[in-house]
Amino acid sequence: IIETVNGRTILVVGDIAGHGVEAAARMALAQGAVRALSQLFSIHEIPGLTTSALVGDSSEMLATLGLVEVDLRAMTIACQLAGHPPPILRRPDGSVEQFGGDPLPPIGMVRSAGDPCEAWELSTGCTIVLYSDGLIERRGADLAERLDELETIVGELDSEASAAQALHTICTAMLTDASEDDVAILVLKVREDMS
Repeated sequence: IIETVNGRTILVVGDIAGHGVEAAARMALAQGAVRALSQLFSIHEIPGLTTSALVGDSSEMLATLGLVEVDLRAMTIACQLAGHPPPILRRPDGSVEQFGGDPLPPIGMVRSAGDPCEAWELSTGCTIVLYSDGLIERRGADLAERLDELETIVGELDSEASAAQALHTICTAMLTDASEDDVAILVLKVREDMS
């Protein structure tokens, strides 16, 4: 979670290709670049600028990136994806929807800014779930079915559940011994005392 100097809150989840020390080092560089760029630029510009900052014209780094900007004053959210699966928004009535539109190419491939991001209405009681593809990808499982399963789980959350309770429910339902990839999940519950 990045708090910017101009009062924006940006939720960030990324996934670097590869494993081990080298991938961890690249992830640290990417985190620093995204954090710095978030202070100065709109989220639709960050993926292309991150590629320029980290790899220039080479293609040694490949990463997905999901950015969700939360504006609690205007009660809106906006999203920019770079090769990343769509976040899920759960409204207080239990309805769920993916948001973020068509993703840009991943970091390392994206070379320009996306279109300015659409703002989505937010209300007290909404839950935002941002995650890496390791949560929904399973060998032999259909990706669309796994995403539908995640949407169902999020939709069936208790409306009074905290972010920590929602995270526990999602992990319990979606993660198994067959989980092979790294998994990152970020859950935000909008409360009255946040604005």
